[in-house]
Amino acid sequence: MAQYDVIIIGGGPGGYNAAIRAGQLGLKVACVDKGVNGGAALGGTCLNVGCMPSKALLHASELYAAANTEFAKLGIEVTPKLNLVQILIQSGDKGGAKAELERLAQLGAKFPMQKEVEALLKTL
Repeated sequence: MAQYDVIIIGGGPGGYNAAIRAGQLGLKVACVDKGVNGGAALGGTCLNVGCMPSKALLHASELYAAANTEFAKLGIEVTPKLNLVQILIQSGDKGGAKAELERLAQLGAKFPMQKEVEALLKTL
């Protein structure tokens, strides 16, 4: 049986920071987490569903707003295009991305890269 100097219970914001710091201090660390709803994703609700994904969505929306208003003041002229599916994937919300792709498909939406979208749906 493996021996550890410290075992961290929970891979959320506190747990993963504790595990990283203990490792930096030279300790042999194990981090135990049941995952979200018993799944494979470590970190609990805050990391996978609540706080962090929400912050990622907020960050994306702030960048989108800046691209529409602030970039031109810097001499950067762009016309941003919102890709909600990619934003949801980037935020870690694969379920939301899949639901959005399926909703668009039901509406009969045509995707610019249909093969890539179909492949992406298989991975979500």
